[in-house]
Amino acid sequence: ICLSVVYYGLKSLITILVSMLLFFFSDLVFAGLLKKKTNSEDYYDLSSLISGAVFALLLPGKTPLIVVIVGVLFASLVVKQLPGGVGTNIFNPAIAARMFVELIFPKEFMQFCQPLNDWFDITSLIYVPDGYSAIGNTTDIYFLEVITGRFVTYMGIGCFILIAVSGVFLLLKGIVRGYAMFGYMFAVLVSYPILHYSTVFTHAGLRAFAVYICTSGVAFIAVFALGDFTTMPINSYMRLFLSGVCGVVTTFMYQFSDPIT
Repeated sequence: ICLSVVYYGLKSLITILVSMLLFFFSDLVFAGLLKKKTNSEDYYDLSSLISGAVFALLLPGKTPLIVVIVGVLFASLVVKQLPGGVGTNIFNPAIAARMFVELIFPKEFMQFCQPLNDWFDITSLIYVPDGYSAIGNTTDIYFLEVITGRFVTYMGIGCFILIAVSGVFLLLKGIVRGYAMFGYMFAVLVSYPILHYSTVFTHAGLRAFAVYICTSGVAFIAVFALGDFTTMPINSYMRLFLSGVCGVVTTFMYQFSDPIT
């Protein structure tokens, strides 16, 4: 979050805060309307704030607030509260919100911006310019830019170093189980070379492989999405299996569809 604010400025800070706070209060309101136990400790364990942060970090730097609001309300009501509330949702709320807003806001969802540029500019939170602002071209970036997130991408997925450190921290603290995280990354690391067997062991192929791992968001998903206790199986072997399937599907989708999605 801190690096996102440093790179993308005040608009990033506002986007993240709105997403986190709106998610938290939406859960309380919708839980009350649907007669859930709003006094349960489940609603005060900061899970709503975390979902809001993860959702915001998966957005482009110039995302209007209307996209954030619609995504959070959809995730809180449809994905989380209607199925039964905390611990009963079948999809990760933050990831479901991310997919939902990309489908219904294709124009607003494609507004990227350069890191460390226009730190105080917040006009994009309200006004959406015509046309699209493309994601950065990873063929022209250097290794240090790749691992530190110093290139045009979504607000939270660029810095591979911080994502890796976060994963180690969560594992050491016992906050997440490593089965899904490692199963997913292992599947991605194996399936990508298989799909690119003819070029992956060339200099350009190895570079493309490294850039894919560090910039596509797979590391972010492995650390901050697949550790979800609610939406992943309890059985360790099933976690490995399902995460492996997700990794293979991810690689195929990246290969045969628009990489931005």
